[in-house]
Amino acid sequence: MSRSYESYKKQRAEHGSAKEKRNEKTSSNKFFTFLKMFIIVFSALFIAGFVALNLYLSSLPPIENLNDFRPNIVTKFYSSDGEIIKTFTAYTYDKIELKDVPDNLKKAIIATEDKNFYHHKGYDLLGIIRSSIQNVIAMQAVQGASTITQQLARILFLSNERTITRKVKELEVAT
Repeated sequence: MSRSYESYKKQRAEHGSAKEKRNEKTSSNKFFTFLKMFIIVFSALFIAGFVALNLYLSSLPPIENLNDFRPNIVTKFYSSDGEIIKTFTAYTYDKIELKDVPDNLKKAIIATEDKNFYHHKGYDLLGIIRSSIQNVIAMQAVQGASTITQQLARILFLSNERTITRKVKELEVAT
């Protein structure tokens, strides 16, 4: 009986080590399966986000014929017979060449509105980060981060609504 007991113990030991090897393979397979699934899901979400952003940005107005720009009419007052009595516009201007603007005025505008004007390509990423941090700390909008280019994009092509979606469009138009 001791011989059969010894063979039984030996058989169980061999069976246990084979089971441990299978468990090691299974846990290794689970990790790689999880990693593959993570990569697939992340890639799918990234592609979907990229496509969604491009579709969203395709709704931007075309930036063509800038020379023919006419300011938006804000309000018109009509008489009872349909004639315009008074028109209030958002902007009045005379077109002039950039060379006709005094250098001191150019420098003053850049100094007050966008000190990094010559160091970015339409938007100031550090300014956006700084502004975002300050706004989160204050829990309200206390700082803006629009460059001169972004302000012009908003005035000419977008609205004055204060939303994230307008800001995203503004960044796209400014670049």
